[in-house]
Amino acid sequence: ERDSIDIAIGGRPDGSLDSVISAVQAEAENMIKNGKDRWCDYKESDSGLVKRFLMFDFFHRYINDFDAHIEAQIIEGDQPIVVPFAKKGLLWLGQRGFSKDEALKLFATCFQLRRAFYFIDRGLVGVSPSSRRLREKLWNNVFTNNIERYDRFLWNRMEDFSTMIIGETGAGKGAAAAAIGRSGFIPFNSENGRFALSFTSAFISVNLAEFSDSLIEAELFGFVKGAFTGAVKDQD
Repeated sequence: ERDSIDIAIGGRPDGSLDSVISAVQAEAENMIKNGKDRWCDYKESDSGLVKRFLMFDFFHRYINDFDAHIEAQIIEGDQPIVVPFAKKGLLWLGQRGFSKDEALKLFATCFQLRRAFYFIDRGLVGVSPSSRRLREKLWNNVFTNNIERYDRFLWNRMEDFSTMIIGETGAGKGAAAAAIGRSGFIPFNSENGRFALSFTSAFISVNLAEFSDSLIEAELFGFVKGAFTGAVKDQD
């Protein structure tokens, strides 16, 4: 249903995402050429649509740059690296009417979206219907099925929610968990041109079988001061 709606909105009956992106980019260039590319200059009834249009265009303009940065950061490891296209991208957003705070958040959100797709799509192999459903469920687990609701209420609260992944050995639970763990929102620091942290350090795998039942119980459910040796204060 979503695919058919996207095709109808894009006006491309062949269903090709590339053709939709090309059409959007061509129209965006036409708007820029004619000085009609600032979303905030439009009347209220149109400004929201123009804003989303420009956000879509921005994301796909820099999608290859985001992918290259993801791959470079994987090689570099836990130390955040400079984002070479950030200055140009933020300038583009500013010229389109986005405030500095809006541009920084949108830039970080685009990175999050592309990073989530990268790890969910490439980290979980398989072309069967069940594999596709798994990837869809993981995506919705991160972003819900309503990106506007996510953007309004949940973008900085991902770690407030837990996810239980069950399955037989070899089903890909570890890859699924890693995809979620590496898909969180990471703010961008415009002063040093880097994201606040490397997504490679955002996910830590812990084997609970290595710990005693009492320690796991205490960490999961908390304890009160004096409950056992070493419990020097309450822990929720």
